[in-house]
Amino acid sequence: MKYCLAIYIVLISMVCFGQSNITSLERTFNQHKNKGFKVALVKSMFSLDTDFGYDSDGHNPEQEYGVLVGYQNIPAYDIGFNTQVSYNKYTYLSESLRLEANVTYGINEMIHALAGINTNTYLGSSNNVYSEIGYQAGFGANIQNFNVSLVYYVINNSYDYGYYYDSADITLKGLEMAMGVTF
Repeated sequence: MKYCLAIYIVLISMVCFGQSNITSLERTFNQHKNKGFKVALVKSMFSLDTDFGYDSDGHNPEQEYGVLVGYQNIPAYDIGFNTQVSYNKYTYLSESLRLEANVTYGINEMIHALAGINTNTYLGSSNNVYSEIGYQAGFGANIQNFNVSLVYYVINNSYDYGYYYDSADITLKGLEMAMGVTF
């Protein structure tokens, strides 16, 4: 995870601190795969917020593993999109399946910004947990067929107590890093 974050920081630094570094790197990697299907491994670092008195101190969901598949079309210097479905297995929570859609902007041929909406469902949970709309924003990079992204998520669900028509909000917030390939 530390190595992935280091690669991401180096790529972002090149964009922020000098176009000449990007130009020489772009000559080295002359073909970036910004359009196509992608598969990635996912690492989430989320905290759990509820409004029904659950104390999540020390019991934030720890991800056992996560994978995503999706499609992206991210033109350089223009608006594009990506969509993806991710499967995550957590401790203290069940498995989840999240669908998201993002609007992207290609900052250059390698780096892009993204923002969009998501909906999440917990697999194997009771019928009392419902999907709500959440949102996300972040940055990503594509170097040849390799891609990496760092995104801040707010993932919303609600829980119906089943009596007196009361419900409670369940929210996951935090960063997620994905590393994968585009083909």
